[in-house]
Amino acid sequence: MAFTHNLLYGVTRNPWNLERTPGGSSGGSSAAIASGMVALATASDWGGSIRVPACYTGCFGIKPTQGLIPAYPRLGMTQWVDFAMAGPITRTVRDAAIYLDAVVGYHPADASSLRHPGFSFRETLQRLPERLRIAFHPDFGHPVQSDVRKAVTAAVEAFKELGHSVAVLEEPVIETSDAWRTIGSFQTLGNLGAFFEKDREQYGRSFISGVESASKTTARDYGDAYRVRTRFNEWIRGIFERFDLLLTPTMPTEAFNAAGPPPREIDGRVLRDPMEALPFTYPFNFSGHPAATVRAGKTASGLPCGLQIVAERHRDDLVMRAAHAFERARPWNDDWPPIRS
Repeated sequence: MAFTHNLLYGVTRNPWNLERTPGGSSGGSSAAIASGMVALATASDWGGSIRVPACYTGCFGIKPTQGLIPAYPRLGMTQWVDFAMAGPITRTVRDAAIYLDAVVGYHPADASSLRHPGFSFRETLQRLPERLRIAFHPDFGHPVQSDVRKAVTAAVEAFKELGHSVAVLEEPVIETSDAWRTIGSFQTLGNLGAFFEKDREQYGRSFISGVESASKTTARDYGDAYRVRTRFNEWIRGIFERFDLLLTPTMPTEAFNAAGPPPREIDGRVLRDPMEALPFTYPFNFSGHPAATVRAGKTASGLPCGLQIVAERHRDDLVMRAAHAFERARPWNDDWPPIRS
C-alpha cells in the first residue's frame, strides 16, 4: 500500500532519495516522470495511486471526475470498481491538460462515460480563477508529519496572495476507510476471483488475503458500506455548498522506506489503522470528485510533499485552473533530482 514492490522487478525507488519509495501503486510512473525518463505517464487511481506517487516525487497528478475518461472492459468484464479512475502524472499542469484533451469524452464501450465537456483543458488554463471561496482542512482528524503540515500550510497562503478567501476547517470528517475496503475488495474479488486458483502464485500473498476476505461479505455489509458512502457524500455536498475548492495535504508524511512498510506512527502518534497513512486521497475516490496534487514544498530532509486540490464533480477545469495558478505562484518545474548515469 502506497509503495511499489513486486515479484518481477523488485523495489522501485524515488529519484529524490534512492532509499525512499516513489509511492504507489503507480510508483514506476512517478519515478519515471521525476527522473526525466518520460514526460507523461498514465496511471489508475483507486485510493490514491495517481496522487500518492505524484506527491512523493514532486509531480503533478489528477484523478478526474468519475466517467470523464472512459474505461474499457478488461478481463471480459465492464469496469466494476466505480471509484477507480485513469489519469495522468506529469511534471506540469499544462502537460496534464494536453493529455486530458486527448482522452476525455464518451465512448460506447463504457456506459458510464461522460460526454465531452465542450472545451479544451489546455485553453482553459489561460483563464485563472478569481475570488474563489476556499476551504482548507489541515488533517481530517489524523496525524500529519510536522514539516509536511508546515509546508502545506505555507502553500495554502499562495491562494490568499492570489486574492482568494481561505477558511480553515476543523470540523470532523466522515470516516470511510472500512466502507472503502468493503466495496473495493468485494468488487475486486468479483473481477479477479476466477484467476486466483489457476494463477495463485502470480499474486502477492497480502493481496490475495485481502481480496479473498471479501468472500465473507454479505449483502447487508455491502449495503452498510454504501450508506457510509452516502453520508460522506452529504458531508462533501455541504462543503461545496459553501466553498468552491477544498484543500488538504495529499499525504500526511514524506516518502518512507523504499521497501516499506508504510509508517506505523507519525511524530510519535501510533496509527490505529494502516489507512491513516493515506487519509486524504481515498475519500474522493469514494465520492467521485476530481482531485489533484501539486508540489507544496519540501520537508526538512529535502523530499517533496503535496497539496491536494478538490472541487465539485465535473469541475475538473476548476481544479486544473487552480493548480495552474498555484504552479505560477509557486513554480517547481526548475527543481528536479539530478540525472543519474
